[in-house]
Amino acid sequence: MDRNLIAEPTANQEVHIVDKQVFENKLRKLYHEGQENLEIITDFDWTFTKYKNNEARVCSTYQLLQNSVLTSEKSSYVHQLYDFYHPIEIDQTISPEVKEKHMKDWWEKCNHALLEEGFNKSDLVHFVNNSSLYFRFGLPEFLSKCKNQNIPITILSGGIGNLVETSLKQIQPENGMTIVSNFIDFDEAGRSKEFVMPEVRADKSKVLSGKRFRKNIILLGDLTSDVKMVQEVEYECCLKIGFLNNVEVYDINAFREVYDLLIVHDGDFTAVNSILNIVCKMEGVEVSEELREAYNRISCLN
Repeated sequence: MDRNLIAEPTANQEVHIVDKQVFENKLRKLYHEGQENLEIITDFDWTFTKYKNNEARVCSTYQLLQNSVLTSEKSSYVHQLYDFYHPIEIDQTISPEVKEKHMKDWWEKCNHALLEEGFNKSDLVHFVNNSSLYFRFGLPEFLSKCKNQNIPITILSGGIGNLVETSLKQIQPENGMTIVSNFIDFDEAGRSKEFVMPEVRADKSKVLSGKRFRKNIILLGDLTSDVKMVQEVEYECCLKIGFLNNVEVYDINAFREVYDLLIVHDGDFTAVNSILNIVCKMEGVEVSEELREAYNRISCLN
C-alpha cells in the first residue's frame, strides 16, 4: 500500500539571506524576466528529501536500495564503507581530484554488492513505500507550479536514478522532469543487470557540460559542492539556494561562501515556493516573512 511520503512543516527552520544586495539583484532579474526564462537545476537526496524526519535519519536513494536488497552481512559491509567514505565526501579540505577517486572506489564497491544480490524492477515502488524516505513539506506544490508554469527541472543526482524517478511518481505522476543520475538496467525478465554508464558521483562539475539551459537558473543543493552543477553551464543569472541540514556537521561559513540563500535546520520548501511565486507573479502572491522586504522593493519598482 502507498504511504504518505511528505514530511510535516519544519517548525524551527531559519532562512538566511547571505548578501541582501546580491540576493535582491538576482531576484529582481528573475522577477523581471519571468518564468519563461527560468530553469531549475537541483540535487535530489537531502535536497528534495528530508535529512531527518521525527529525529530519525532519512535514507538516500543508495541507502534505500541497500536496505531493501542486501543481506545482513553485506549490509554491514556497506555501512562500513559509508562510515569510511562519507566523511571524505563532506570534507572541504580534500581536493576534488582526491575526493573523486575515493568516491569512485566507494561507488564501485557498493554497486558490486547490490548487483550480486539482485532485485526485480517491479519491487521499486515497494522499496520506496517501506523506506525512511520523506520529501520536504511544500515540494509537491513546487513541482506543480513548475509544471503549470512550464519551468523545466533537471535533477542531477549521485544516487539511484530509478528510485529518484519511482519516488517522485508517487507524488507527481506526470512530472516531465529530466533526471541525470545512476540508472540500473534490467534484463527482459525485469531482473537487475548492470549500471548504465556514465556514472554520477560527488564531482558534478562536468556532467551538464554542453547542454543548453534557459538564461536564468535557480540551483538547489545540500552540499557546498552542489553549486558545481552549473560550473560548465552557460547562464546569465543563477540564484543558489542551499539546504543546510545539520549545523553540527556542515560548516555554515562554507555554505555562505557559495550560496545566496540558506535554509537552515533541515527546512521545508516554503521559502523556495515564495521565490517561485515572486518570479511567476502569482495572483495574490504568498511570500514568506523572510523574503517580504526584498519582494516589496522589487514589486514597487516594477
